[in-house]
Amino acid sequence: AMLGVWLTGRAYLPLDVTHPPARLAELIEDSAVDTVVADGRCPELPAVRIDLDKVLAGGPAAWDAPAPPTPSTDPARVADPTRPADSTRPADPARAAYRLYTSGSTGRPKGVTVPHRALGSFLRAIGRLLPLTAGDVVPYLTTPSFDISGLELWLPLTAGATVRVIDEDAVRDGAVLARRLQGCTVAQLTPTGWQILLSGGWTGDRGLRALVGGEVVPPVLAEQLLGLTGQLWNVYGPTETTIWSAAHRVTAADVTGRSVPVGRPLPNTVLHVVDAGGRPLPPGTVGEICIGGAAVADGYHHREELTAQRFTALPELPRGAAPDRWYRTGDRGRWLPDGTLECLGRADGQVKVRGVRVEIGEVEAALSRIPGVAAGAVTLDRAGTAGARLVGHLVLEPPADPATVEELLRTTLPAAYVPEVWTTLDALPRTPNGKVDRAALPAAGPQARAFEPPATDVEQLVADIWCEVLELPEVGRLDSFLALGGHSLSATRVAALLRADLDLAVPVRLLFEHPRLCDLAAAVDHLLTVEVGA
Repeated sequence: AMLGVWLTGRAYLPLDVTHPPARLAELIEDSAVDTVVADGRCPELPAVRIDLDKVLAGGPAAWDAPAPPTPSTDPARVADPTRPADSTRPADPARAAYRLYTSGSTGRPKGVTVPHRALGSFLRAIGRLLPLTAGDVVPYLTTPSFDISGLELWLPLTAGATVRVIDEDAVRDGAVLARRLQGCTVAQLTPTGWQILLSGGWTGDRGLRALVGGEVVPPVLAEQLLGLTGQLWNVYGPTETTIWSAAHRVTAADVTGRSVPVGRPLPNTVLHVVDAGGRPLPPGTVGEICIGGAAVADGYHHREELTAQRFTALPELPRGAAPDRWYRTGDRGRWLPDGTLECLGRADGQVKVRGVRVEIGEVEAALSRIPGVAAGAVTLDRAGTAGARLVGHLVLEPPADPATVEELLRTTLPAAYVPEVWTTLDALPRTPNGKVDRAALPAAGPQARAFEPPATDVEQLVADIWCEVLELPEVGRLDSFLALGGHSLSATRVAALLRADLDLAVPVRLLFEHPRLCDLAAAVDHLLTVEVGA
């Protein structure tokens, strides 16, 4: 489908069917999409639909033919309105290849338009770093709406290697994923993904070249992977500069400090650490990471002012010695004495939750639109073994309650953007100038909840397993796995124990689709009924 879109002279916009329909409709409207190619899992959306299930079944025409596209200056929509697309010609390097939406600080998602020029530059650069042959096998693990999927799909195909498509349930289940990766030669996962794999009993593969990126890599995890793989690469880069912009082959010396370097720029890419005025800083001095080169994206769709702010020149650099256009990442970093780059986190309200970029401002803007929320703030909690999680702080007007707020938030935002823990306050703490004093917001502690004991045998079994995995004395049927501190790694353990006790294939995703104990138990009970009936 992606290649077919390119052959028509258009760009593709991946739509994640796990996102709320309202969110998908917003992206379609913003990008002026007129045709959606989808299977039966996709909800009804405001566009002409090409139904893949019917097409692949060989039935009659499954859609109403869309009208010819209106001539447009948007390169993502029309290649040349005066002539039909010619699939024998290579794509115009300046034409858009795809558009991906990232979280927006104003409450509105940002569409990043990536041209063929940038994608081609990245593939050539990463191919020099990780050369592939026809004998290589690369697992396709990532949803297309996450930009790093471009490496897993296009790099092996352009090198004549094999893409092994891994189903979504397997990616969330460490034990299943370990089996699916057998025979793969290059694999890419976020730190959370590698931890899920390790929790499933993966014993490593010395023939595997492993990439880890999307989040800060804990040195302890890097040390584990270093001993289990043939090569380990820490990679770094935002969507706006096409997948990855820097890479570092990890050594034993890199896992002894507080962080693992992200290395040096890829070929065709230039990195600078600059001060607030855009002036390059000397090694050891912390500043903002700026990225230039052929892989820099075109900018944000229909967001000219924001594009001008973030995609800009660095006037203090010598003309002709560097690219004319740079992307200001908002990431803080510094050059180390050995010439590698260390990334030190964000300088703004953007955070990473299991590899997903989340703008705190977008979540808070969505909270402000929910009836009964007098005020709201969101913070990132890094404490404990659960990894980073969002915490919502609410000032509510009766009869609103956190559970209702969370339910409404899930109808407009992707799951990764929704806080997993909530606190309620009489008022948000403020600084002398009236801004929310985030340092004074309460830490995420145990959630006050009305206790209702398990009501069925399956609920009791689930409750016993939760108590064991989460190390809790008791849980009730209305408790939420996420609110109790559950996360991807503990979900893998819960699913494994359910399988062992019930002799039933329980997918890990059920814990995230049905986080309340009673709902999860009902889903498991349904699986049992289907299994018996079969």
